[in-house]
Amino acid sequence: KRFMNCRFSMTYWQLAGLSYCYRSYTLHDNTIDWGLFFSALSQYLYLVKFFLWEMGYMRSIDIIVDRAGFEIQWGCLVWVPSVYSLHTRFCVQNPTHLSFSTAGALFLLSMAGGGLNY
Repeated sequence: KRFMNCRFSMTYWQLAGLSYCYRSYTLHDNTIDWGLFFSALSQYLYLVKFFLWEMGYMRSIDIIVDRAGFEIQWGCLVWVPSVYSLHTRFCVQNPTHLSFSTAGALFLLSMAGGGLNY
């Protein structure tokens, strides 16, 4: 359960966000889509927090109680990598055209939410 959730699922999510950001950069004449960049950065920082707090996550009640059955394995292998990176995949083909200041303000808002969650 730990291998599927922590190693495969979360690592793929992290790599997918960074890969989509790079693909957008190369696809759109080496210009930075600040909305996509800050979105990928916020996901990256969230996942860094996850890996730093991994043992705390493994001690959470839903991980302790739930068994490693089909539902949790399917969720880790399919749902998390595909759905949690959906907005970054969308932004590759449809750039946000947000200014640096607008995207930065949204990024700070997401970091405040992540801080409150932690």
